[in-house]
This record gives sequence, C-alpha cells and structure tokens, in this order.
Amino acid sequence: MTLALLVILLPLLFLVLTKHFKLGVVSSNLPPGPNPWQLLWTMSQSRNKTHVAFQTLARAHGPLFSLRLGSQLIVVASSPAIAMQILKTHDKIFSGRYLPSRCFQFVGMVQSSLTMSRQCNDTWKFLRSIGHNFIFSSQAVGAKEKMRKEVVVEMMEYLVENEGKAVKLDDIVKVTVSNVVANVLASTSLFDVRGEGENEEKLTGLVREIVESAANLGLADLFPALRRVDFWSRRNGMKMREKIMCVWADIVEERRKCGTKDVSCRDFLDVLLENGFLDDQISILIMELLIAGTDSTIITIVWLMAELIKNQEIFLRLRQEIGQAIKPNSTTLDESILSRCEYFQARIKENCTFQARFWSPIRPWKTAR
Repeated sequence: MTLALLVILLPLLFLVLTKHFKLGVVSSNLPPGPNPWQLLWTMSQSRNKTHVAFQTLARAHGPLFSLRLGSQLIVVASSPAIAMQILKTHDKIFSGRYLPSRCFQFVGMVQSSLTMSRQCNDTWKFLRSIGHNFIFSSQAVGAKEKMRKEVVVEMMEYLVENEGKAVKLDDIVKVTVSNVVANVLASTSLFDVRGEGENEEKLTGLVREIVESAANLGLADLFPALRRVDFWSRRNGMKMREKIMCVWADIVEERRKCGTKDVSCRDFLDVLLENGFLDDQISILIMELLIAGTDSTIITIVWLMAELIKNQEIFLRLRQEIGQAIKPNSTTLDESILSRCEYFQARIKENCTFQARFWSPIRPWKTAR
C-alpha cells in the first residue's frame, strides 16, 4: 500500500516542482541564471562551501545572475562594479534586508530592528537617529574613550600576567571587543578577560546560534504557503528570544529601577527606556547591535594579528611607528595617536580589503518579493 502511494505521489510531486521551477528565469528582465537542477548539482558539488558554489555560478552566468530557492527569487551580485551600483547608486531600493522567518518570531522584532529591518519605516529612521547621536557621533565616541581605555588596559594586564605562556588570541579579542561594544550600548561589561565569569560560553553560543539562524533559510522561507504550519521555526524563534532575554533582562530591569543620575552620562539603553521601548524590544535591539559591532571586528583583528606574526618585518615597522608616536614616560596610548600613524592605518585598510575579497567573493544582496 505504501509503495503504491509513493508511486502515485512521486510523479505528481515531480510535475508540481517542474511547473514551479521552470528551467531558467520567469521574466526576461531578470539576469540569466541556473535552472533548479543545475543549482542543486553545483551546491552538492561544493557541499558546505556556499561561496565556492556562487563563484562557480558567477563564472558560468556572469557577475549578476538570478536563481530560485523554493518560491523565492534571488539576484546575486559578484563584482565590485555591480556591488557599487546596488550599495550606492540604488541604495534606497536595496536597503531592506530579507531574513529567515524564524528571526521574526521574536516578540517586538519587527518594531525594534535596526540592522535587520525589512523596511525603512519611521521606527527604523528613529532608531537610526538615536543610534547616530548616542553611538556613532564624534561626541558619543569621545565620551566613551575612558571606558575603552579601561577595557584595553584590562586586556594588557592579562597579557602581561601570562607573558611567556600560550594564550588564545581569538578569545581575548572576543572578550575585549564585546566589552567595548556592551559598554557603549549599556555601560556594562559582559565578560571577564581572565575567564572567571559565567556568561562567556553561554553568550558566545547564543551569538553563534543567531548568526546561523540569520544565514539559513527554513521551510517557510522557501515555500511561504507553509508559513502557518512551520511550527519548527516558530518554536526555535521563541527559544532564542528566551535566551536573549536571559542575557539582558536583569540589566534592563536594574536600569529601569535605578536610572542614570548624570544626564550627561546617558547611553543608548537610557534613551530607549526614555522613549518607551519594551524589554523585549530593547533586548533584541541591543543583542543585534552587539553582534553587528563585534563579529566582523573580531575577525578583522585576529586576521591582522595572524598576518603580522607571519610577516615580522612589517610587524617590527608597525611597532616602531607606534612606539615613536607615544610620548616619553607615558603609560597609556592616546587613541588620537593611532590616527596619525599612517603605516598602521594602511595595514588596517589593506587587511580589511583582502579579508572582504577572500571571505565574500559572492554576496546575495537582494531577494525579490
């Protein structure tokens, strides 16, 4: 009975998929691209290396090509010239982001997302304005300089204590950068650089889970008609929301009770509370900004240090330039000094450029709706 049912259903399924996945792209206005079977073959050959699969498709179909994942139509840009048109010339059209549906199962996600907003609505514009004033403006950056120095000093003291011992550079950079960003957002440190805290492993796992969720499509994303019955994504989204609340709920609650005595010391969290944002919204937004501010920064720093260790001549020249810029008998490093170290700035820019080309040869910029 089961075998007979399969024999009947498989041809019907094949016909439905064939009708749904027409060989080629539906509209002649869209860029060329692979048919579904070519796409499946290329992805299977590259296994988990998605960027390699996209690079193979770009060589076959050009720097701008389109493909279908389920019912979703995706246009992929893979050259600097095309990326420039998308990110600069047509920035307003392509500024919205398409994220998996599970990311929007969080309570308050749609009304409190800054970097992952689907639309440039009034809430998004408001969040951008307060983000600019209390995070990215020169006044906000200058106000947090003392805090950044304290975090860096803690890292340096730890390295001095462990001189001659092997240390995990990735972990040290991760703790330092995360504490800097957390202090900018909520005037608090999340980790202990000596590994004596309890949050590091839990929060690191949560960040990894959120990043993976934002990168992986679920069943409802491929077939929107199944969104109402996609209980798996809904359950995963709610579990993730609970984990995020566990990290920030106590911090937000304490700030609600105590507030900020000095008005000049207000941070991003204070402004959100003053404007009536709920705990769910605040927790999601701060976690979102924490990930956005740490992930690429950590990778860049670790990559740069690895390259400097392999190239001792460049490393020595950098140390000499910074050493000459520091004032005699000074025990701290002024951030303004680094901006005047031209060779240091050149190495930073070169590292970022090389890293972007190596890790992201192909990037999906826009999903058609």
